[in-house]
Amino acid sequence: MKIKSILGQLVILLTTFCHVAIADPKPGDIFKEYVYKKKTDFFNGPFSHLDSVSTTLAIEDLDKATRVEIAFYYWGGHTGTSGQAFRANNGSQYKITQPVVNRGFPECYYRTVAGRSAIEFPLTDIQEGDNTFTFFCGEQICYNFNWPHYWIYKYVVRVYYSEDKAAQKGQMVSPLSGSTIGDFPDLEFSAIDPDSVARVDFIAYYNGFDTDGDGILTDWQYQVKDTEWTETAGYSLKPRFKTVWNNYWVPDQDEPIRIMAKVTDKNGYVYMSEAVEGITLARSDRSVRMYLSDELPEVFGVRKEQRRECQIVIPDFESTDGTITDARMYVSTWSADIDNASPFHEIGINRQVIGNKFGKFHDHSLDMLDLPITSLRQDNTIHIYSTFWGHALEVNWPGPALLVERRKDVAQQEDHISIKVSDHEGVVVNLENQLFKATVRSHPGAKCGTEHAIRDWIWKGTNQNQAAFVIDACAQRGPLGAANVLFQHPDSAAVELTYRTCDNKAIQAVSKYTIYQNSPFIKIDYLSYPDGWWNTVDIGQPGGESQGVYHIHGMEAYPRDLALYPDSYWNTYDPGYESDPKNGGVLNYKGYVIMMVADRVDGTGFGRIMPIKTDTNGGMRILKLLHRRGFETFPGTGDANKPFTAALFAFEGGIPKAVDTAKKYIDNLVR
Repeated sequence: MKIKSILGQLVILLTTFCHVAIADPKPGDIFKEYVYKKKTDFFNGPFSHLDSVSTTLAIEDLDKATRVEIAFYYWGGHTGTSGQAFRANNGSQYKITQPVVNRGFPECYYRTVAGRSAIEFPLTDIQEGDNTFTFFCGEQICYNFNWPHYWIYKYVVRVYYSEDKAAQKGQMVSPLSGSTIGDFPDLEFSAIDPDSVARVDFIAYYNGFDTDGDGILTDWQYQVKDTEWTETAGYSLKPRFKTVWNNYWVPDQDEPIRIMAKVTDKNGYVYMSEAVEGITLARSDRSVRMYLSDELPEVFGVRKEQRRECQIVIPDFESTDGTITDARMYVSTWSADIDNASPFHEIGINRQVIGNKFGKFHDHSLDMLDLPITSLRQDNTIHIYSTFWGHALEVNWPGPALLVERRKDVAQQEDHISIKVSDHEGVVVNLENQLFKATVRSHPGAKCGTEHAIRDWIWKGTNQNQAAFVIDACAQRGPLGAANVLFQHPDSAAVELTYRTCDNKAIQAVSKYTIYQNSPFIKIDYLSYPDGWWNTVDIGQPGGESQGVYHIHGMEAYPRDLALYPDSYWNTYDPGYESDPKNGGVLNYKGYVIMMVADRVDGTGFGRIMPIKTDTNGGMRILKLLHRRGFETFPGTGDANKPFTAALFAFEGGIPKAVDTAKKYIDNLVR
């Protein structure tokens, strides 16, 4: 690389572009986003490029507009490609923001920036109606092989308006400023006119991996690839606008966290709520720390039998403050996969391969790779290697990050299962074995205004929260009044849950949860519950996704197609369902129905096993499928209710494997 040549070309570039302000939305802003969704590139054949490309974008509303900015989701392209710039209509030319790097020039690193560090430019450069946006490509200023090239996946023009512009507003209600959160906290926004709101995204400000690629670690964390932002703390599409933040791998924070809501109305206008501030992340039993390379090499990529390395130091590797129990590698790449079966790209640590053919071919990918804790050292060598003669594996700035979890009392956690009960701000029950960790806690809702259900259900194999809303809730049941641990054995543990009436004057229902060593099941004995109508409600996040695919054992031969709520899938009580088999028909497996919902891609999800009600045994008479997120069953249909036993279970590895696991569980149950 010729430094003198680089400096000369950069001087020319810097004098070409006008000064612009680096922007991005802030609390209190009102704006609308206009997205150009087609890819823009400068390809003009091998070793040839276009100097500029023009596009047309319609902007509908400049009434009460106060400023404008543009954000790019772009791949930095061939190494050293410079002169990446834009012009709106006949305005001046402005430089596209490059990542912040700790040495050298950003053009000399692989980079993909996902819509952050937007560029503010004069509002007078645009007009209502069609606008011409022209993009420019310069020469390669380092690692030159005479082919400047990059592409823009999408760009977003964001028009800001004065505070009196019509937009849907409200405020954050959870968490509150100054509060303390742990893993998987609730996030909730209260809208003034909820029926006019289309979507609420929750945006958190903290120090974490640079998922958006702009080189800024402590920031509002999200990507802008379209009007629907990604890599946020979560989102909700319906009132109440509430979700659970999967912050399991967010590093411990030295400074307080801030959270705001992006509120999009049904006309596409956005209000950024005022932020709740001073939020402390406090984990009682674990810590997460992040480590990056101090000197990531330029052009950290490989092809054609190449191997490259970088170093990541864990300075507190020998720390006695807890034992390392889990680890991940977080990495942003471009073309980490290949387009045929034989060659491969790989990444590894200390001579141990942890991933090959990961990511996406000829595309951007953000991946969190499992990292064996036995591979970690104080001084770690990260390697990339390729046998592929096609496009190189590119590791984007800021390079790989190591996320390391430490826990205390590891021996007890590994060898035993546990149920813990606390009554701080209400009854909370924590259940944990080797496969999952679940928490029963309060939730606003149901008959009494407050109910208790499984709110967190972390499958340890994937660190996904299968619950994220409510599992084993009941609309007719009062809040949890007490929880009594019945026994704690090395292979099993049980807790009795006593639910009270709304006025707290009497016991309304009693259930018993039992968990087992190395078992995915939570056995639930419904010992007593109200006479009359009552339900069980499971609304979760199958495989960590907002919706999944259903599988009811026997459904292939069942005469009814999949029917979603409010219709019933199986019903032996209501008019209109007289043809439904009283004993469940093909859905019946030894007296039980096995129901599951899973992520359609990786086959991770959760399920419920429910007995079919008979003249002598308690169980359900109605099954409804809730929004591809779970199930509603009706054990109580107005008549006398009898105790029965059911089960919940989480799984990974696909539905067929989960069906076999559930059938074996029932086989043991009915022996």
